[in-house]
Amino acid sequence: MPDADAITRTDPGPTSGSASSATTTSGLTRSTGSLAVTQTVAAPPSTSLVRIQWIVAAVMVSIAIFAVVRLWMIEGLVRVARTDGPSMAPAFLGAHFRVTCEDCRFTFRCDAEHAPASGEVACPNCGYPINSLRDEDLIAGERVIIDRWPVVTRGVRRGEVVAAADPAHAGGLVIKRVAAGPGERLSIQDGDVYVDGRLLRKTWQELAQVRILVHDNSFQPAKTTGVPRRWQNAAGQGAWHPAMTGYQCQPADASAWNWLEYTHHQMFGWHLRTRQSPVLDLDSYNPSETRLLNSVSDVLLSCRLRNLRRGPGQFAVAVIDREQRFEAVIDPARQTAELIEADPEGKRRLVDREEQLLLDIGRGGVTLEFGLCDQQVILRIAGRQIFRHEYVRGEGPSDTHRPLEIGSQGLELAVDQLRVWRDIYYLAPDTRGGDWEPVDEPLAGSIALLGDNTSVSVDSRHWTSGVLPGSVRGVVYRPFWARR
Repeated sequence: MPDADAITRTDPGPTSGSASSATTTSGLTRSTGSLAVTQTVAAPPSTSLVRIQWIVAAVMVSIAIFAVVRLWMIEGLVRVARTDGPSMAPAFLGAHFRVTCEDCRFTFRCDAEHAPASGEVACPNCGYPINSLRDEDLIAGERVIIDRWPVVTRGVRRGEVVAAADPAHAGGLVIKRVAAGPGERLSIQDGDVYVDGRLLRKTWQELAQVRILVHDNSFQPAKTTGVPRRWQNAAGQGAWHPAMTGYQCQPADASAWNWLEYTHHQMFGWHLRTRQSPVLDLDSYNPSETRLLNSVSDVLLSCRLRNLRRGPGQFAVAVIDREQRFEAVIDPARQTAELIEADPEGKRRLVDREEQLLLDIGRGGVTLEFGLCDQQVILRIAGRQIFRHEYVRGEGPSDTHRPLEIGSQGLELAVDQLRVWRDIYYLAPDTRGGDWEPVDEPLAGSIALLGDNTSVSVDSRHWTSGVLPGSVRGVVYRPFWARR
């Protein structure tokens, strides 16, 4: 039976009188002379095949059109777009100097637009004041792309960095972070952002985008002698010892707690770099700016912890906000974690508990992140959020010099990769600390935009006209090939 799409025919060739002939026997064709000629005739394509071909073609065309439209809505892919100005540092940097401290070898960045006239800057990590700004360390503003697709499909979201028409300069663009949605009233209290009288509490992912490095213990002064280490044993204790880039705890008494304390220093001036101080909203990116500095309560630590010898015991991390102390106590053997709050009178109460941590702090170690943000206590271990506890900040001065501690009870611990961070401390438009509210009501449907570098940013704290969502050009990203 012939195939449904193709029929094969055999041509017997010339008739009698030619040099060859063909005879048929029992229905079979036999060639008696020259080769037979075979022809294949294609049958008309079936309807189902044609339909499939049209569907595939339509899908391919749709994908091509979508790709063209999607790429068309991204600015900065072909024509380079760069950040201009310091208002979004450290998330997005304009032209800046990349400086390596001559004392501790810590690398930091300094705004090139308003560089100090002396041509020298202090290291924000160790305070060494004579670091030269050299032309070979000058870097152009970071490359960015502006994506209009999210704005068109879903609108802007709080926490996103967007490019919008500059309300103060026609035809210009500004890059800021969305702080308040349409019609919401923005205000600032004690360095935190409020919307319609409600404190905005950042998630850890949002905090990770804006937190500012205060101190990295891996970089110690080598040129200057006599500079004390920031992390020290608590008074009367001596179980913690410097080791490589961190510390080790070798407790003599398995029942006693041994604490390693972080002490902050003022960090500027030859004779002041060792003076104890609260963590301040020091702006190392704009060192030439002069203003009063504010104490920052929202501080955090990050580190890697390793248990050098398995056995019973606990370790803890503590943070202090004025007269409130929060401790996260972890028991590796029992796989439990407890969050404890202590009041000024020393009374302790359990505020949260987590079981079945599935935690292994053997020689490979685990990362730990702990601290305060927007009146929240946050603990993360190995990338997993264990606690996120909200609290109300009490009264009293925020002038503690030792806001962070690491403790061990009976465990031989090794701690390295020790870093101290702080949250953004938002200022009033005149760069003073304290509380601020706008004088005028926001325009109907307008949104509020703020710069991360609050001491130099011109944003919704200054614009009386407001920013309408329609003036937002797109969401700003750093291209994957331009990662730092």
